[in-house]
Amino acid sequence: MQSVHSSPTRTDPVMRTPLGCRPYSPDISSRFAVLGTLGGGGFAEVFDALDRENGENVAIKVIKPVHWGNPAVERLMRAESSALARLDHERVPKLIFRPEGDRINYFVMERLPGASLKSLRIYFHGDIGKIIGLGIGICDVLSYIHQAGIIHRDLKPDNLLVYGLGGRWASIIDFGYAKVALLPDYCMSAKHFTGTPEYGAPEQTVFPGSPTDPRTDLYALGVILYELVSGRLPFHVPEGGDRSVLLQMHRETPAPPIGGLAGIPGAMYGILAKALEKKPEDRFQSASEFRDALAGCPGGP
Repeated sequence: MQSVHSSPTRTDPVMRTPLGCRPYSPDISSRFAVLGTLGGGGFAEVFDALDRENGENVAIKVIKPVHWGNPAVERLMRAESSALARLDHERVPKLIFRPEGDRINYFVMERLPGASLKSLRIYFHGDIGKIIGLGIGICDVLSYIHQAGIIHRDLKPDNLLVYGLGGRWASIIDFGYAKVALLPDYCMSAKHFTGTPEYGAPEQTVFPGSPTDPRTDLYALGVILYELVSGRLPFHVPEGGDRSVLLQMHRETPAPPIGGLAGIPGAMYGILAKALEKKPEDRFQSASEFRDALAGCPGGP
């Protein structure tokens, strides 16, 4: 999934507003003025909007018309909004509004500042201080999310918004594949891989959906940091290649060693190797443990 909360693409507010030409509540249509498009994924779009009640910018996630009335997609939207409703952290979007009842085609959330890590990768590449600072910031948010009983399951550069001095402050967005404690896991019955294959933990790549836990997110963070350190993903296939091969690599192929890059302390290689272990029990067991390892690595901020 992909939803970017920055750099909106401006659209005609009359012809292309999701609230003006689609069957939504008149109350919502009157409260929010849609300004443009922020991003989108497989089944939903995210729009930049203005809350007329307080003058603040918000983000509205809307099911794409082709999926209107699809119970499976509506359940995913309900699960995502339920995840956001359980969280109250400055670096996670707050849920502002969602329709009542089981049927849900959209919800409104806080729009957070920053640019996606995907667009800022070159800024971090090979800079150990910035990479460690970013990793610590992400671990802080993950620790809160996990303690709230939520597993993100789609952690990747697209879903991280970076802002602040040195990029230390990172927000986590797009909880479309999140697993929420004590709620049904609707992704378990999905007909596709849950997450993004390039960043998927081995336990995510077994079909149908296999058990995941917070260590699944820590594996994805390991992939992200590996990519920032080395400039490449540990596993990839050519564009248009067989994605099942990529999933198999995560399950069976050891991550290629990065080698001695200038300015990268040896301790970082050990941290990445542990984060990318195939078995969850061999990885860091919590975001706080991962954070402590990064904080103790030479070269940090």
